[in-house]
Amino acid sequence: MTIDTTTPRSRRALLAAAAGGLTALAAQALGRPAPARAANGGNVVLGTNNYETSRTLVKNETSGSTALWADALDAGTALYATSDSGMGVSGYSRDGTGVRGHSVYQAGVYGFCGGSLASAVPTPASKTGVYGRSDATDGYGVKGRASAGTGILGYTSGGYPRAGVFGDAGADGIGVRARSVDGSGVLAASTGGRGVLATSVDGTAVDAGSTNGIGVNAWGGWGGVWADSDDGIALFANCQTSYAVYGFTNSNTRPAVYGRGSHNTGIMGHVGNGVPDSPAATAVFALAEGAGTAFEASGPVKFSSAGLATIQAGDSAVTVTPGVAIAGTTKILTTLHGSPGGATTIQRVVRHADTDTFTIYATANVANDCPVSWFVIS
Repeated sequence: MTIDTTTPRSRRALLAAAAGGLTALAAQALGRPAPARAANGGNVVLGTNNYETSRTLVKNETSGSTALWADALDAGTALYATSDSGMGVSGYSRDGTGVRGHSVYQAGVYGFCGGSLASAVPTPASKTGVYGRSDATDGYGVKGRASAGTGILGYTSGGYPRAGVFGDAGADGIGVRARSVDGSGVLAASTGGRGVLATSVDGTAVDAGSTNGIGVNAWGGWGGVWADSDDGIALFANCQTSYAVYGFTNSNTRPAVYGRGSHNTGIMGHVGNGVPDSPAATAVFALAEGAGTAFEASGPVKFSSAGLATIQAGDSAVTVTPGVAIAGTTKILTTLHGSPGGATTIQRVVRHADTDTFTIYATANVANDCPVSWFVIS
């Protein structure tokens, strides 16, 4: 455009031109982001960094409403907070939830330790309320601590195999590990089910240790500890200076320690090395190698396969029903008590496998009632 330098302008024309220029500059400024950053007392500027030297408070005074809502499309991050040495995110509520995370298909809350901000964050497990992971040496994925309550509480209303707390480990790892210096490594309680249910395919289902206290302390309305293994050890306990397994009960009809085998040994005690095979259909099996003792009892011993029978005066025999199976190879020990008269004594024992009975014979008719003790060994 050619500028007219000869035509004079009035004062009113000059003012109008200046006002028009200011209007154009203002319109141009509204059309692009301002280069200045918001300072204390200023407005938050979108699309750029905003700095402050005091706290900014956003408060919604409408009851039940949201104060600040952040939304990101697709795989973006709705709200991202960082701190050099403080907390990235801190939440507080007097009567509600301090921090809440919700996801339809992935982890509701995901905590990760290890690497740097620029490193790739591993994808958490799906359908998980809280997922914690640590790639740091000797780190913790999730750690709970309580001064007077419960550090970590797990609960499920689903049936088996759902679990309130589930531990899983790779090769040579431990799914659940418990440690205590003077207390209980694991304390499990159940009022009607199992305090602890542990399963293992080839390894150890439960491995617990305590320095000076109890590795596992469990009680339940039906069973404090239930361990199941297909081919490995369902429950393994190890102690250097005290009891590896200690059982106690106040019940008059229930044992402190119970072992059951469908086709093999229910309970096996072994002194020696390795884990030898045990005989089939045996409730309790004791094995000692070398100079060890397989079984030792201090105090009276009671056997249901032992008892007393009486040969009546004038008779020479008595038939006994021991209540156990009698075979052609069953060993039966007998001892005569009292005086049968003369040189009369026990002559022989005849087994009756068809009726599971046996008959004790004397060498002659006894002159007096003579008690005879008997013991069926096998």
